[in-house]
Amino acid sequence: MTETYPKTAAWTTGDIVLTLIPVEDAPKEIPTLIYDTLYLNWNVDYEPTEGWYDGQKGGRFLVARKPDGTLLGVCRLMPVDPETPDGIQIRQVVVTAASQGMGIGSKLMRECEEIGRAEGAKELFLWSRKPAYLFYENLGYQYQTEPWYSPVTKMHHRTMTKAL
Repeated sequence: MTETYPKTAAWTTGDIVLTLIPVEDAPKEIPTLIYDTLYLNWNVDYEPTEGWYDGQKGGRFLVARKPDGTLLGVCRLMPVDPETPDGIQIRQVVVTAASQGMGIGSKLMRECEEIGRAEGAKELFLWSRKPAYLFYENLGYQYQTEPWYSPVTKMHHRTMTKAL
């Protein structure tokens, strides 16, 4: 499987501008949004190069913005793991509070699926928090594990996959 999308790419779909950028090029607003949404309320320390962010592990962010540049949401496509060479992991799917309920999260996930297909992935996989189980189920993701407890967020998660 190879990356067919350029390291940095941008395209418009409807009234959303999508940008694919390397994690190391992400503006500070992206890790801040992720942290504030997914980790702040669980007393996780903010250290974007380690722990919850794993900045050194690379990957790409798919960023959704309004045409005026307003951030709507983001998700992360992780590099292919040697243990799962036919799959791409999706992490840290976040939509701003002001953009909730507008279909931004679903749009980000559909675009990740298109990227995965274009790059030859056979599946996408993710670790869903319990509050997001139904969101991913509705997008066709299936449970691969029983719930497991994250020592980072102290919350139950399940591994979910979707064949591409």
